[in-house]
Amino acid sequence: MAKAFQDGMGTAERPSVHVGGFPVLTQLAEGSLSHVDLAAHDIPADGSARPLPVTKLTVGLDGLKTSGSTDGAHARSVEATAFCRTRTCRPRSA
Repeated sequence: MAKAFQDGMGTAERPSVHVGGFPVLTQLAEGSLSHVDLAAHDIPADGSARPLPVTKLTVGLDGLKTSGSTDGAHARSVEATAFCRTRTCRPRSA
């Protein structure tokens, strides 16, 4: 997850990723994770898709499930906070 985020967002460093719940290997085998926290720093701007550079991003995902295809994963709920150099950026609720 950390490498995929780093590659997709173009960050110099990999984010920290913490997987909650026990046992993690059983969760992975079932294709779901009960809770994941991700923290990343220095995400560069990238055109209209990411018009502002983000200095710090924290994301909490609950009920993360893989789709079983190359579509990625889907979470039951997500909470995220992003800090930019000039202001706090808060994404809209999904």
